[in-house]
Amino acid sequence: MSLNITQDFIPAGRRNRPGRANPMNFITIHNTGNANAGAGASNHARYIKGDHAASRPASWHYTVDERDIFQHLPDNEDAFHAGDGAGPGNRQSIGIEIAMNSDRNLLEATDKTAELTAFLCLEHDIPIENIVQHHRWSGKNCPQKIRAGRPYNWAEFISRVRNFMSASKSVSGTPQNITAEELDILERIVWAEARGEDERGQVLVVNVIMNRVNSPSFPNTIRDVVFAPGQFTPITNGAFERATPDAGIHGAVRRALAGADYSRGATFFRAIRGAEGSWHEQALQPLFDHGGHRFYTARAAGTAPSEPQALAVSAITAGSHVRLRVGAVSYDTGGAISAWVFAHAWIVERVEGDRAVIHRRADGSATGTDIRTPVHVKDLILA
Repeated sequence: MSLNITQDFIPAGRRNRPGRANPMNFITIHNTGNANAGAGASNHARYIKGDHAASRPASWHYTVDERDIFQHLPDNEDAFHAGDGAGPGNRQSIGIEIAMNSDRNLLEATDKTAELTAFLCLEHDIPIENIVQHHRWSGKNCPQKIRAGRPYNWAEFISRVRNFMSASKSVSGTPQNITAEELDILERIVWAEARGEDERGQVLVVNVIMNRVNSPSFPNTIRDVVFAPGQFTPITNGAFERATPDAGIHGAVRRALAGADYSRGATFFRAIRGAEGSWHEQALQPLFDHGGHRFYTARAAGTAPSEPQALAVSAITAGSHVRLRVGAVSYDTGGAISAWVFAHAWIVERVEGDRAVIHRRADGSATGTDIRTPVHVKDLILA
């Protein structure tokens, strides 16, 4: 597993570091309860060594956000995190706090916690059924985010831990059901397409490839997807062959194969730079941007679009069924358009020069209000 853990222990002798032996029978999952901007892993590492935490006393073993993992105590020492006094929560479990600060990514922090939990289960031979919520020990609503289904529920958290454990236990470090050749292909294409992206951006490349493998509209093997004619530029420009994947690439690929998925079902991506007017913008449904890439899905489920001719603006007329391009704004005010409008196809009510008004939903369903949205014609794509 690719985990970078910063050890920043509470000084020995502090009131919140009792130093008693911990048999490590359980792992207890928490959310920090602190949604304030900036309240990530590093801030909690500073807090837990301070006088306030010592006076309570409060302590736990790890804090995790989407970037960092800080370890505050050795695994084999007990702590004050479960609210059960001298019970098994405090005395027999490893406590992990998931940061929930509003300015960071809860999904990635929770995924990283699942990976850390899997590592600790394997390291200390802790059975997966002994991964528990803080709620078990004291009845507190914790981990509050997971208990509310954010970013996913407890069953999904345990499923992701299980996936990380399976990936780690596979032969020679290769995730199950993936051959060494396929792993090499994925690492090379991620290096060639996304070596300058963050870990999430690299995971997304693998997600797109695996979404294609699992779609009836594309080849059903990793090799055939990556080497399909005209699909991945690094295959033709030589970057794939020159690739030298590093530890970061290895880790991102394994995270994706172990279950990390940020793709929303995307089966295409391209560089944002130069996207305007491209085939992707004309033929596909944009989903989201991340880093330097924009991600797309085919408009009709189960069909792969063929290369279309460029669409002329004049092809959009009153009665056309259209979707909005990512980034479209109101023609009249220049302001943002509500996000839900981008999720649907619409009928053009009228076109006046470079201005169009979209009105009814093209699927015939009610909008809940009589909405007319003025937009630039260039921001419309035929649906």
